[in-house]
Amino acid sequence: MGGHGRVLQVGLGQVHWGVSNFGTRKLSQLLMHATIPPAVNQVEMNVACQQEKLREYCREKGIHVSAWSPLAANGAPWGSLAVMESPLLKEIVAAKGKTVAQEDLERMKLQIPQRRGFAGEIFVSEDGPYKSVDELWDGDA
Repeated sequence: MGGHGRVLQVGLGQVHWGVSNFGTRKLSQLLMHATIPPAVNQVEMNVACQQEKLREYCREKGIHVSAWSPLAANGAPWGSLAVMESPLLKEIVAAKGKTVAQEDLERMKLQIPQRRGFAGEIFVSEDGPYKSVDELWDGDA
């Protein structure tokens, strides 16, 4: 039994732990073996990368989803302008006298093109564990 399980077994406290960038396939594999499921999965999420399939899976499994990069890492080398330069978002916020960064984007259920700010191509290799970007992200792209 691992250290976390032992803490629970002897009643020394609660154990909360999390993962980052796990798609549905990786979470499913993890849950088959974990005695304590992760409490949180931190993933890229914004209006241009809503990850609905992953969010629903996590909701069913009781795993909280924490959004990383709500503005799509605007200005970062791995980022995207998909949120900050979206014509639809600009139109909506202009009517309210706000900027895209000032708007509560989480509450917007918009149909805008979905894509990750960081596709992850550098982690794909014929010789590595991920042979394609789709495999890296568990088909949840």
